[in-house]
Amino acid sequence: MKKISVLLVVCMVLMILPVHGLFAQGQKESVEKKPVIAFSIMDFSIDFLVELLASARKTADELGVDLVDYNSQFDTVKQLNNIEDAIAQRVDCLLLHPVESSAVVPGVLAANDAGIPVVAVDIQPTKGDLACFVASDNTSIGKYAAEEVVKYLLNKNGVEAGKVVILGNDMISSMRLRKVGVLEVFSAYPGIVVVDTHDFATKLDTTIEVTENVLQKYGEGSLDMIIALNSTQAIGANAVVSSSKRFDVSLMGIDKDIDILNAIIDEKSTLIGTVVQSPFDMGRIAVEQCVKIINGESIDQVFFEAPIKVVTKDNVQDYLKYSKELDEILAPYKVK
Repeated sequence: MKKISVLLVVCMVLMILPVHGLFAQGQKESVEKKPVIAFSIMDFSIDFLVELLASARKTADELGVDLVDYNSQFDTVKQLNNIEDAIAQRVDCLLLHPVESSAVVPGVLAANDAGIPVVAVDIQPTKGDLACFVASDNTSIGKYAAEEVVKYLLNKNGVEAGKVVILGNDMISSMRLRKVGVLEVFSAYPGIVVVDTHDFATKLDTTIEVTENVLQKYGEGSLDMIIALNSTQAIGANAVVSSSKRFDVSLMGIDKDIDILNAIIDEKSTLIGTVVQSPFDMGRIAVEQCVKIINGESIDQVFFEAPIKVVTKDNVQDYLKYSKELDEILAPYKVK
């Protein structure tokens, strides 16, 4: 009988051990589970957005949270589907870089209904509740660009006067505000005439087509400047103007892109400068705010402003050096 009793005890102990082990493993997994931030971003192909995403990944890594990124590929429907997927996964925070300010609204409202906090970066949705918004002052960006154009026209024509075309996209809040800034500066100079504005989807092939039409409409000597309100438009417009050898038409860009910076250096290009934002700071600040929200901390402001800088032929080499150092820091976190 004693042998039987001992055997039963041993069997019971062996049965309990695996259950206890599984319980301990479950506790360990529960402790190790990290909060999740879903980052739905316009696209992965533009230098600005590559840096924005890399900075967000780096900050999330440093703060001990998981960041799941979704590439919208300039497609509003794809972005809404990605947001729907993130909501279904019950992520802890939704970080948005909208393809379009109005088209993303259903996704913002769906996240609001699901109780998932939303932080927007660079481009602001037209409706919906945001925990905060992280961006540059886009009206100021437009003003800085316009002021460079005023200086250029004064140097070229001996007076603040000339004919200007603006390329933009009013469907994107940041670009709409940049145009407001440009026009505000020009309003003080009656001699500067905006002869055309073009609003279109910020795709390279579309930009090339629009710029070709602009150059056909305004022949040699009848146009002084094209202002492009984002990197894709600046790159496309510069390619057309350069290949057409229209040295009478100069360009002013907005946004940081290696092709834009190289064009400022290139003597064969008429690109005079660009106003750059700091996607590095935007990504860092946005993720920091997401983490604060997840941790139940209060955010003391609804708008976080990232720095901006004017880059011209005078300081482009220094800015390229800074960019190279930043690229090395972000390299492990960039899209492969």
